[in-house]
This record gives sequence, structure tokens and C-alpha cells, in this order.
Amino acid sequence: MDGKLKHSTSNILRAGAWRVLLLCLPLVVALQAAAQTARFACNNLQRLAATLQEEHNMDGSRPHKARLGQNTVVLTQDSLGQIDHIGFHIFPDYIVGENPSPVYRFVERYLLELYLYPELPTPEQRLKEDKVTLRFPGHEGEPLRQTIANHLPRFDSQTSLIVLTDNNRYSVSIYEAGKPLLSIRFPIRYELLWGMNKKGAEARFYPTLMFYRPPKPASAVPLPQTELSRLVSAGADSCFVLPGESYQIESVNSDLFYRLQPDGRYFPLIDNRWPEASIRNLFLLPDLAQGITASVTQRLYSRRTQTFDIPLHSLLSFCQSTGCQPYVGIETADADYVTGTVVLLNPAFGYFHQLYFRAPTGILSSPKQHKLELELYAYVPTHNIKNLFYEHKK
Repeated sequence: MDGKLKHSTSNILRAGAWRVLLLCLPLVVALQAAAQTARFACNNLQRLAATLQEEHNMDGSRPHKARLGQNTVVLTQDSLGQIDHIGFHIFPDYIVGENPSPVYRFVERYLLELYLYPELPTPEQRLKEDKVTLRFPGHEGEPLRQTIANHLPRFDSQTSLIVLTDNNRYSVSIYEAGKPLLSIRFPIRYELLWGMNKKGAEARFYPTLMFYRPPKPASAVPLPQTELSRLVSAGADSCFVLPGESYQIESVNSDLFYRLQPDGRYFPLIDNRWPEASIRNLFLLPDLAQGITASVTQRLYSRRTQTFDIPLHSLLSFCQSTGCQPYVGIETADADYVTGTVVLLNPAFGYFHQLYFRAPTGILSSPKQHKLELELYAYVPTHNIKNLFYEHKK
């Protein structure tokens, strides 16, 4: 009798388990279908979403926050409707808003990846390969995955954050009432910061650029009085140069040219009698480029190309909006054309966009009758500028 009762109870339990499984199955199928139709900024984020759905029944197809153990995972969406961030929710919105930095998303995503992917390479091996130093003071003897699960910082009135950079690496330290909770140090490389390789970054450049809506160009403004003492004479015609900074090569710099007006004010120089200085100004002050069309050939991964026309003001404004600082180097200048290179440097992410240009001098007086030719290399690592100059001239 006891044996029959146990057998019957076992059958009932098994039947109950199957009912639970059958009830959950539609949810699992729905989550997987959502993952397939959702759009992601890169393959790495798609993999993260799939792992969260398959292993933790978490919807990875839409922007939201969800619990994972005792922590919270956040998913956000960009202007293109793509999931552009998945990570542990560590940094409060007010910190991110008041002190913008690439480190927040990287730390949140990277810690989630170390937690979700304990297989080879192990988290410890991956840290070594990525040249990342990660410490949870007081928990050094614990398995890293367990430490991440149990000891992520939680911000409150006693929590403080320090972010430092030496132009090659970021250092992030979090303290609670002066006691260190977490420290992480990592290279400034956009592939690491974004979890995206060069091919993926290049593929996003054009659609993001096309979606971007630049601000309306402003009228030329005179040089502020506070800068007048820095002006240096550039020769005849009441022209002056405002020295800027150079980037690795002295001739690639942000020098600006101005002309003294009869009313005593200095305005940016745009004059076909000074084509070299004027073309330089166009790239450094995007509002001056209104009405000028750029014909762009983008050099892509695996020797592919993509061509498109775009207002020069839109292209330059877009790059500036993402944190790029322009530097211009002139290679040749004659009565018909000015050629050279523009480096759009993004020091926060460790890359630059390289523009080789061929500008007809007539574009300064008749912009609608000419096009500025650009050859674009996007997302070049910041250590490679001299090689690119050499390769382009061969």
C-alpha cells in the first residue's frame, strides 16, 4: 500500500512538473521570438540579450530594468530603436547626467559579461587578455563570479566615485564612507568600451549619421575680446591666425584664421583669395560650411567602399556631437584646389575619423556649383595616424 501511494504521488508530481513546463513554454518561445525580432547595436549585445533570456527568463528585446539575483540589469535603446546597452545597473542617472563619461556603460556591461560567461576564457583569463585590472577589496579570495553577484556597489549618500584618465587608460574607484568597494582600470579603446569590433562600428556610422539632425547653422560670430591677445599676424590683408593645438604632427592642428573688419572686430576668414586658410576654417568651424556639399567615399572593412553626398555642416556637426575634436593638415594648395587631411579625434573613446579632402577653391564663392571630395576612414585607433599619412601618399 505504501509503495502504491509513493508511486501515485510520484506520478502526480511529475504531471505537475509537466504542467508547469507546458505553461512556461509559451513564455520561453515568446521571449526567443522577441530576441530574434529585436534590433541591437552590435552582435555582442544580441548575445547578452539571448543569454539573459535563455538562462534567466529575462526579456532582452526592449528597454527596461529587471532583477538578476540581488542586482538589477538595465537595457536601454538608442535613437535608431536599437538596444544599445545591457549591463548591471550600478551608476545612478544623476551621476551619469552630471558627469558624462564612457566609463559607466563599460563597467556595467563588462561586469555583467564576466558574470554571465564563466566558461573559457574564464573571467580571470579575459581580464588578462583585455588588460583590465579589477579588484573588490576585502573579497580577493572569492571566485570572481560570486563576488560580482554578491558585492556590486550600491550608491547612497555615503558612496563616492572617482574617475581618472591618463589618456591611455581609465581608472574607476567606488568608495563607501571612505572604504574602497570596487576599483577597475582599463585601456581607452573603443572596441573594448563598446564591446564592438571595427567592422561593427563602421557599419553603424552611416545609418547613425543619416538619422542625425544637425542644429541650424549660426551666423559667423566675432572673436571674443578675451582671445585678442593671442592673435598673430598672418601677413597682408588684415589677416591673423589664432594658434590652436597640434595632434601628433605639428602641421595637423586647429589653427584658425581671422580678418580684422573696419569696425574693429575679427571675423573668421572665408575668402577665395586665401583658399588654404579658408578651407581650414570650414573644417574647424562647421557653421561656416553651410551650403557646401561633400561627396564622401567611406573606406570600409575588407576593402569595401560606400559613397554618399551630405552637407558638410551635417557631417562635421555629427562628429562634434559624438565628442570629436577637429585638426586640419594642408598638403597642397594652388589656384584650383586645396588638398589635405582632417583628423576628427575622440580622446574619450580612443579613435579618430580620418578625412582626406580635395576642395575646389571655387567652392568658397560659389558653393552650389562645386562639391568637396572626401575620403573617409572611420574609427581608426589613435596610435595609427602617421602610418595613414604614409599609406595615403604612396
